Amino acid sequence: HLSEEDETIINEMTEKIETIRKTAVFLIDQDKIKESAFSVVKEKMETILADLSEIEKNQQDMKEMLHTLRKDEHEAREKIVILKRKIQNASRLVKRSNVPGIPQEIASYFDEARSAIKDCFTYLDETPLNMQMIRQSLSSAEEKVNNLYDQVVEMIENVYFIEKIIQYGNRYRSRNDNVQLRLTIAEDAFRSFDYDKALEEAAAAVEEAEPGAIKRIEELINEELKDKD
Repeated sequence: HLSEEDETIINEMTEKIETIRKTAVFLIDQDKIKESAFSVVKEKMETILADLSEIEKNQQDMKEMLHTLRKDEHEAREKIVILKRKIQNASRLVKRSNVPGIPQEIASYFDEARSAIKDCFTYLDETPLNMQMIRQSLSSAEEKVNNLYDQVVEMIENVYFIEKIIQYGNRYRSRNDNVQLRLTIAEDAFRSFDYDKALEEAAAAVEEAEPGAIKRIEELINEELKDKD
C-alpha cells in the first residue's frame, strides 16, 4: 500500500511517459520533421531526454523505496517472533519462580501483549500491506511486551523480598502484637496475590520492630545473589 505522495509520483511519471510518447510519434513522422525547423526538433529532443532522466531517477527512487518496504516487512516479521518469545519467557519466569499466583493486573498485561501481537499479524496478512499501520502496531506491541516482561520481573523480585521480610520479622511476632497483626495482614495479602499490599505491610511491621531492618534484608539478598553468580 503506497502513500498518497508515492501514488502522485507514479501518476506524474505515467503522464510524462504519455507526453513523451506523443512527442516521439510526432518527431518520427518524417513529413513533420521536414516541416519543422531543426532547432525546434532539437529543443523537443532535449525536453524528452530531460524528462526521461527525471523519470529514470524517480523510478530508481521508487525501486529503492519498495526494497526498503520489503526489508521493513521482513524485519517486522522477525521482531514479532522475538516479541512472542519474550512473552513465553515471561510466562516461564512465573512458573519457575513458584509464586503463589499472578495478580489480575499482570494477567491483563499478558492479555494486552498477546492481543498486540495478534494485531501485528492481522496487518501483515492484509493485501496490500500497509507498512505504516504495521509499524504502528509493532511499536505498540513492543511497548506492551516490554512492559509485561518488566512487570513480571518486578513481581517475582517483590515476592522473594516479601518472603524474606516475613521470615526476618517472625522473630518479633511473639514480642510485639502490632508486628504480629501487620505480618498477618501481609500474609493474607500475599496469599491473595496482592503483593504491593503484602510488601507494604511486611516492611512497615519489620521497620517498626527494628528500624533499618529493610536495608539489612536487601543487603542479605544481594549477598545471596552474588554467591549464586
